[in-house]
Amino acid sequence: MSRFCRRPQRFLEGVGVALAMAVPAHAGEPLTIRQIVDALRQATITEPADFSGRDMSRLDLSGIDFRHARLKGADLFGSDLSGADFTGADLAGAKLDRTVLIHTNFTRADLSDISLTLPSAFSTIEVKPDEAPIFVGANLRHARILANLAWSDFSGADMTGIRFSPGRDRVIYVVHTYLTGAKLIGARLVDADLSESFLALADLTRADLTGANFQRSDLSSAVFTGAILASTDFGGAKLDGATGGPTLPK
Repeated sequence: MSRFCRRPQRFLEGVGVALAMAVPAHAGEPLTIRQIVDALRQATITEPADFSGRDMSRLDLSGIDFRHARLKGADLFGSDLSGADFTGADLAGAKLDRTVLIHTNFTRADLSDISLTLPSAFSTIEVKPDEAPIFVGANLRHARILANLAWSDFSGADMTGIRFSPGRDRVIYVVHTYLTGAKLIGARLVDADLSESFLALADLTRADLTGANFQRSDLSSAVFTGAILASTDFGGAKLDGATGGPTLPK
């Protein structure tokens, strides 16, 4: 008798666990919320849930714990991620356009090369600081972002080569990025493009702004204390009330 047949029940139980941990491999098929939740429940620290390259668009994923999950290249277009926790998750190259990001936690997540266009970060037209998403220590290298992320916390984030440049919605309206009151304390913004962005009241204390582009941006009352401003371009920027020492452009 085959060794697999001697204990059929134990063998089948083991297969069941393995199947539950492995998300179905049909990359073209959209995942369901049940499949996602089941995979997350079976995940472990050494074997996190893997949704890489999967279609997770237009789902209500609010409040779900995605900590340390793998979502590299996943399509989350239009999904509700309100209150979801992506701490330490791998979202490199993921599509996050038109998502809902009310108080979403991306602490130390890999968000390199993501696309984040026109998400909803607030429940109403009124901007509420306690609803802003969190990006503390996140990797946002070369991300492409066009959004209202006012009061968001990017402290310690690596934003090298990030693009916050303006775009158009449906080829009609010019849309700008809002980082009003954002915390960029100690963030790395080397060669970042923040042209025509709104950063009034932003805290850029100790941020590395080497080669960053702030052309025509609103930096009113922004704080640059201890920031590195080597080759930073402030051409046409609004700096009324900005503070930060003698290296701040006049």
